[in-house]
Amino acid sequence: MSRNAPVPHPVCGHPMPKWAHRPSGPCAVCLKDIRREYLPPDKSKTWNDIRAERRPALEITDWVETHPARASRASPEYVAALLAYRKALFDITTAFPSPEHVVWPVMPVEEHYR
Repeated sequence: MSRNAPVPHPVCGHPMPKWAHRPSGPCAVCLKDIRREYLPPDKSKTWNDIRAERRPALEITDWVETHPARASRASPEYVAALLAYRKALFDITTAFPSPEHVVWPVMPVEEHYR
């Protein structure tokens, strides 16, 4: 397993590289959800900020398009869900009127597709 291969976070189950896991508490995805729910929109964000936030999510799922052998070992439904997730990430800069309106897609979890 590569260093960047997504594995479920031990607390919440969101898939992310093992090196990104926090020993306890919510993961970065959960923290974003918490911030989005309880804090007012950050009007100072720019599209470049959104692209910078999007980059790690795309890097985690790059294997779907760059490693066909690895992708062929995953279920077809999971690969299709990841490709749809990646498309939603790519389209995020055109799908919303401004950076403060962005709603991030949720990365699919492989266990749900077995």
